[in-house]
Amino acid sequence: MTDRRIRKTRSNIFAALSALLARRESPDSISVTELCEKADISKSTFYLHFMDIYDCREQWADEYTDSLIQSAGGFLYEDLFKNPKKFAEALVDLADTNKQLYRQLSPEHTDPKHAINLKKRLIDKIIQKNEFKLETHLREIMNITLLVGGIFDFYAYNAVPASRRRVTDEMENLINACVAAFPAAGKEI
Repeated sequence: MTDRRIRKTRSNIFAALSALLARRESPDSISVTELCEKADISKSTFYLHFMDIYDCREQWADEYTDSLIQSAGGFLYEDLFKNPKKFAEALVDLADTNKQLYRQLSPEHTDPKHAINLKKRLIDKIIQKNEFKLETHLREIMNITLLVGGIFDFYAYNAVPASRRRVTDEMENLINACVAAFPAAGKEI
């Protein structure tokens, strides 16, 4: 277990980074100096934890996507079959709440070598959490990729004035269609 002071310092740094990211057009414009001022730490403290601002952003993104998955109830694949409505609600809520940040950090809006693709990280972590392997879980990986990727792209790139409720209902319909099309997938779980 990490020392409580270290966890607190990292938490403060990540909170400061989140606040700065929320107010910026481009994450590339955030400097170590500015981040340290916002987090109320010295540069030497920053460099004890991170190699540079990009390392900090990478570690923040990992913790951020872990917290998103946890707050959404884990995104276990079996939930698609047990409770598609809950899965759809969690997915739509996640995409809608994080659309600005996702769009802002994507390669289209920042230097691609410094981009943080939250959608890809989220998909990868859900696949990992469910312990899926490409050789044996192709269908499941495709379903997760299409559902998560699709809803994130829908929210990030479409200014469709649809209520969250309507989008959730449509997502639930898609999940149910997926389940109906592949009933054996639900039985494998």
